[in-house]
Amino acid sequence: MNTKIALSGLSIFAALALVGGATFAFFSDSGTSSGNTFATGSMDLKLANGVGSYSDSVSATWGDTGLTPGSTTTIGTLNLKNAAGSIPANHVDIAFVNTNSDLLNPLDTVMRVTTLTYDGNDLLAGLGTVPNVYGLVDTDASGFLELDELATQGLDNHTLALLALIDVDVPHPFIMQLTMDPNAGNEYQGDNVSTALTVTLQQDSGQ
Repeated sequence: MNTKIALSGLSIFAALALVGGATFAFFSDSGTSSGNTFATGSMDLKLANGVGSYSDSVSATWGDTGLTPGSTTTIGTLNLKNAAGSIPANHVDIAFVNTNSDLLNPLDTVMRVTTLTYDGNDLLAGLGTVPNVYGLVDTDASGFLELDELATQGLDNHTLALLALIDVDVPHPFIMQLTMDPNAGNEYQGDNVSTALTVTLQQDSGQ
């Protein structure tokens, strides 16, 4: 009798174990969120020589041939314009790279920047052996900013908070003129220097 009871009890526990280990199906429903696109904005800087048409890049804004000591180049104007990209702009930086034909007597060392303005502001005002209010320095104490010094320093918003280009479709003239040092010697005869400007439209004031 006890054996039968024990066997019955084991059967009950086994049945309960089977029920406890059983799995059941459940209904579900799902949906999809599609078309989630992430894209970058854009900035659009345009340049023009004087009253010429605007484009991404221009050439020969400045330059003269047949220069002699004391002669002055023609004045050149590069117009900069924020052409309404999807991202608001803050300012531009301008970098200069000079390539001299004569590395022993580089012509850029005797080419004085006698006119340099942006939006009518004289960037050479107060030029001396310490930075002027626009961050430019006469490093060789010649009394002038030569083209080689301009290439070394550039016009960067970290020292020159003047090159604003916040507004849209408004020309901002950058004007430059150079004079060859009247005391430049015969060693510069037949030389040339090519200057390339890279104008960068920046989004933020800290750039």
